[in-house]
Amino acid sequence: MQETELAVFITPRIIRQPGDLSSDKKIHENEVLLSLDTTGELNLVDKLLEHAEQLENDRSVQSQDRDVRHRKQQILDTYKLIQSQFPNAEKADHVLYKMAMHYADELNDPETADRTLEGIITEYPESVYMDAVMYKRGEFALILHKDSNMATQYFK
Repeated sequence: MQETELAVFITPRIIRQPGDLSSDKKIHENEVLLSLDTTGELNLVDKLLEHAEQLENDRSVQSQDRDVRHRKQQILDTYKLIQSQFPNAEKADHVLYKMAMHYADELNDPETADRTLEGIITEYPESVYMDAVMYKRGEFALILHKDSNMATQYFK
């Protein structure tokens, strides 16, 4: 059985996309401009993250019939999908961080985890995850390279 969702809401305002208005039309006080493309993207990213979380916590309908290895791959595939399709999403840094931790903790692949964290540094330098990223990169410097000097630079 496939689940579907239908979102219905009632509003006293007329909702329009910016492209719906010609240059000669004004926005009335009972109208709201809304970019459905952006709103749809946010919702889709949130739903994909929710799906990955359900797989992680073994709460997904799909996870009940799958072995652990397959679920781990599904989680990773979901993160990769979000990252490739929505690199400018509000939660893109979150997705990369979750992906890196998944590589490190679930797949025991610190090399790929470290490269993924490096992507956060280069792509999202203002990320709220930067302190955690630098700390983990310091740990990986010790684990992968046995380099305490490099690790110290990350721990600063």
